[in-house]
Amino acid sequence: MPRTFDIIAPPEIAARIVNQICAIEQVMTVHVSPGAGVKPPGDVVTVQTTNRGIPKIMAVLTGEGLTEGAISVSTSEPISVIHQPMEGSIFKDTSEASWEEMDRMLAKESNMTFYSLTLMAIAGFLAVMGLMLNTLHIVIASQLIAPGFEPIVRISMSLVGGEPTWRTAIWHTIGGYLALMTGAAATMLISGALGLWINTGTSTYLEGDSLMTYWTTFSPQGLVITAVATVAGAVLVITNRSVLTAGVMVALTLIPIASLMPMTLILTRYDLFWRVFGRFGVEILLILGISAGVFVIKRYKTGVAAAR
Repeated sequence: MPRTFDIIAPPEIAARIVNQICAIEQVMTVHVSPGAGVKPPGDVVTVQTTNRGIPKIMAVLTGEGLTEGAISVSTSEPISVIHQPMEGSIFKDTSEASWEEMDRMLAKESNMTFYSLTLMAIAGFLAVMGLMLNTLHIVIASQLIAPGFEPIVRISMSLVGGEPTWRTAIWHTIGGYLALMTGAAATMLISGALGLWINTGTSTYLEGDSLMTYWTTFSPQGLVITAVATVAGAVLVITNRSVLTAGVMVALTLIPIASLMPMTLILTRYDLFWRVFGRFGVEILLILGISAGVFVIKRYKTGVAAAR
């Protein structure tokens, strides 16, 4: 979909930017407000472009000192754009996010604030209750509300992009899953104190400990599902549809197996603990490796588009 760029730059840089951007075929409109920038001071250049023009515009801005702080840029997505000369291009436009938009989007959705940590802890509570009662829909609810996918893929994206934010992403990932395990452990301890463990394995529609058995068992099929779901999640980030990554979390096993680690320790089932610990580690490595591969392809395509 079309994007709007608001650029503030010193007059001499703004003039060069305008000359280069006007030559880009995918650019629809360019508006210059000389001296309108107050903080930082400078000319304001507003550009509307189709999605396919974003890599070329970013290449121009980078060449004029974007990474050195000489230029301030913000992007937005208009609700609608009517530009008759390029109506066909607008109709056929893609929905890919730029690399910078992906970075900011993942930062927003992966930073473990107080509320994000609260969601992870609640997800741990729900996962444990679902596993104790052998009730699938409660486990699915824990997977849907937990913001546990974005911090991990932010690590791989930062590494692919050569950005130092991968360290921050690691700490947010660790913090998030520690909050989840804390919620799971607290639920187990409180349930034990209240004598609720006697209900473990009972359910209205599943027999035995089928959920516990499934998530404590390695299988080639499970690894394939993780790999395919990771590709889907990375593509959703690239296509600016990160809201749908909740569905990816249902396909992944991160939340239930992370919740199983404190569960198995409290139940002194150390054999199961090492099994779920190993599966959790394999899942994390698969997500990091496969999402990195998808982001490498995105990076390559962006470079090719900017060079055209």
